[in-house]
Amino acid sequence: GGATSSGDRSHHGSGVVSGALVAPSSTRRYLRGKSALYSATTSGIALDSAISETPLRRGGRPSDVSTVRRPRALFLSENKAMRENTNDLNHSNSSAVEDDEENNFRPLRSRAQQDGEENNLGMDNENHPDDERPNMMTAEDNSNGNNAGGNGVQQSSFAVEDEKPISTSAYQQDVALALEEDAIMEKHAAVQKILELLCLLGAGYWRLCQFRCREALQLFSTLPQVQHNTGWVLHQEGRAYFEMADYQNAQRCLELMQRVEPHRMKGLDLLSTVLWQLKKEVELAHLAQRAVDFDRLSPEAWCVVGNCFSLQKEHETALVFFGRSLQLDSSFTYTHTLSGYEYMANEDFDKAMACFRNGIRSDERHYNAWYGMGAIYHRQEKYDLAEYHFQRAVQINPQSSVLRCNLGMSQYSNGKPIQALHTLSEAFRLDPHNPQARFQRATIYLSLDRPEEALEELEKVRDAAPREATVHFAMGK
Repeated sequence: GGATSSGDRSHHGSGVVSGALVAPSSTRRYLRGKSALYSATTSGIALDSAISETPLRRGGRPSDVSTVRRPRALFLSENKAMRENTNDLNHSNSSAVEDDEENNFRPLRSRAQQDGEENNLGMDNENHPDDERPNMMTAEDNSNGNNAGGNGVQQSSFAVEDEKPISTSAYQQDVALALEEDAIMEKHAAVQKILELLCLLGAGYWRLCQFRCREALQLFSTLPQVQHNTGWVLHQEGRAYFEMADYQNAQRCLELMQRVEPHRMKGLDLLSTVLWQLKKEVELAHLAQRAVDFDRLSPEAWCVVGNCFSLQKEHETALVFFGRSLQLDSSFTYTHTLSGYEYMANEDFDKAMACFRNGIRSDERHYNAWYGMGAIYHRQEKYDLAEYHFQRAVQINPQSSVLRCNLGMSQYSNGKPIQALHTLSEAFRLDPHNPQARFQRATIYLSLDRPEEALEELEKVRDAAPREATVHFAMGK
């Protein structure tokens, strides 16, 4: 059964149901959304149920439900008192009005108000199509006299306003919510920029830890100028150039770091090593003086002083200052390694091995300590141990051409010439400007009685280092 007949819809407009008002009961149900009214029969004093006994559930099929859309309308359910006589029905109608008022329903309107609303409703129905009519339901007496023989049943009207005009306070609230949303979006955009910056810095630092220095430099170069010219970024770039043996660019980045952040002590030990490699004694001495004057309790300051005396071949004095640095920070790995190299220069291999082991104990990935131990074993002609330690250093830093050169020399000394040639070829591929790799390859070719290939390699080495006596001697052989 449908909700209403077509005649009722045409006479009263959409949403008007003819029939007597039913009394509320404990079994009353309310539905929202689509109407669930059954057709109401008004013959006699009995009235069928006004709404469905079982409400719609999620996913159910509304086969017995009308599709007339009356959102947010209040519908009354079946009342057992409807089966009583006409006088009881009149009494129940009056009690329904009182119960509805107690339950905070819309107040009962007077007859004059009902007539005015009916006129307004009729005008609205003419101006609006069925889908856009005001969402209002009223209950009236049947004009045809079918309602209990015209015995004066009281008529009631319930109206639910679907839409209200937007007030000033509501508009201001909407504006405030919009402004709040804009502020949240701007805050999220700022947080997103910070996260992207941190992600880029982290990606560059991770590649640098993997000694993929060129990739790290490319990532750091994409940073904004404001973020690029900071002490931390310039320190990482200087370290990348240092690992690539590009000491000129490493010096430029680290000195710029010092100018940008004059108070920064981290990275000064690396700058001192770069100056040591470039044999710049004056600059290194000046750096040592400034570092000690700025912070005498910093391990980096005394590491710089130790490098300064090491460049002047004063190894014992350098060891004293390296010891001072370790007193301030016993976990300063780089100072352990530099102390080991100073002991190697004095040919005190036992103490040098102890320093390298302390460095590895502090940082297992410190490949300089592995390289130092391999160099000691190679000088002691313990080629198996030398090859092992060089191999460990190469595993940590596979991008170093110098490490692969030393590994190839150990492999050749250990009776593996073919494997040594492959290792030296990889070293030359990593750094085409490394003449040591070509010279070692020429030495292996001579040992394998392949003089033509050895001479070709030696000529290229001579062009790179024309004042090397060993190169001319090997070419003469």
